[in-house]
Amino acid sequence: MKDKSVSEQQLGKYDLTDNAIRSGFELVDDIVRFFDKIYYHFPMVYNRNSGSFGRITGVVQKENETGGYISKFTGPFNTYPKRSIYNYAYGFFYPIICVLTSLMEFENGKLKWRINPLTINFEDEKVINNFAFYIDMVKQVQYDPQKVGKSSLSYKVADIVLQNIMNEMLA
Repeated sequence: MKDKSVSEQQLGKYDLTDNAIRSGFELVDDIVRFFDKIYYHFPMVYNRNSGSFGRITGVVQKENETGGYISKFTGPFNTYPKRSIYNYAYGFFYPIICVLTSLMEFENGKLKWRINPLTINFEDEKVINNFAFYIDMVKQVQYDPQKVGKSSLSYKVADIVLQNIMNEMLA
């Protein structure tokens, strides 16, 4: 903000004057909301791709007295209306969050969504099938969210997955 090429100082405060940067900030709310949305849907996508998310070490399910599971857990921002029965590390899907930039484009001096990630339907068979490659990568690193979040391969695979989903949505 102290950079004079993007802001002006007035009365000891900085006012953002760069429309490109301002347009990027306008996408942050969608990214935060997508984070919570994918926290809820990732276990289901994982399970639908021949997995058993609840059996992964480090994944916790909250049981009630009758042996059922309590929908208790949410992402960190508490923006998604549904609660997950799983409590797990965000590292499993950090690469997906980071490559959301592949769904953006720069047009007329502003950053905007080509497709808003909030419009991705995680119950759509095509979306679930696109995630199969990503789920296989999670399995290859022995279900370790630290390795998923730190592996360059994870980011490449996540980018391919989101590109494929976007191309299908735009077709």
